[in-house]
Amino acid sequence: MRALHSSLLVSLCLSLAAAPGCTWGSKNGVAWWGSKKEKEEAAANLKKYGPVAFERIRMIQEEGKYAAKGDSQAKEKVAARLAEEIRTEQDPLVRIQIIRTLAAIPIETAAAVLNGGMKDPDTDVRVAVCDGWGNRAAVVQRTSGGTPAAPHEAELAARLLAEALTSDTNVDVRLAAARSLGKVKNDPRAIGALGLALKDADPALQFRAVASLKEVSNKDFGNDIEKWQQYVDSVAPSSQQPSVVAGRPQRTQ
Repeated sequence: MRALHSSLLVSLCLSLAAAPGCTWGSKNGVAWWGSKKEKEEAAANLKKYGPVAFERIRMIQEEGKYAAKGDSQAKEKVAARLAEEIRTEQDPLVRIQIIRTLAAIPIETAAAVLNGGMKDPDTDVRVAVCDGWGNRAAVVQRTSGGTPAAPHEAELAARLLAEALTSDTNVDVRLAAARSLGKVKNDPRAIGALGLALKDADPALQFRAVASLKEVSNKDFGNDIEKWQQYVDSVAPSSQQPSVVAGRPQRTQ
């Protein structure tokens, strides 16, 4: 009887292994079975992130799913745990995933981490923070009656993104901030910061500023920088326009 059971088990294993599109193998949390595409994606992520980071990133993603489906208490629990974890996390790839997860949790605890994330030493983390603030601002403004997030969150996003655009010395971060400011509607501070970007010597930043101004204004002056600057001046008084861009040359008039 025992031999019969063993024979049946082997036969079952061989039949599953031979199933079209399926492969076998397990490594660092990858399932023993799955489609060829799933195995290839898992292997690619494992190679990209490494065995330790890959597994932690996967766990953080699962926490995000739990928070999204849970009540306010579940959201607070996840946000508090991730807020504690990011304080000591050394791997920027893991910090990026924490930021992305927290950006989708509309509570104050998550917002506080995103606030502090603007000072992260890693460029890619700061880019993720800028993207996160843009997404949060968009959610607040398109949801009737607001979200569980604080009602002033769009204003906070405008302030932090404007600071990143005008003070961060990394062009990728500044481009990300300009892109996200396009999701902050009806805020003179955001428009003023984009107006300053119009004067930047970097054509890519000018182009991004124009694209974002089109989003927030529902106007289209093409790529005419002077007309866009006139629009900025008409909407955002000079007192609401930043005056310094750290380490960035300005376009001469």
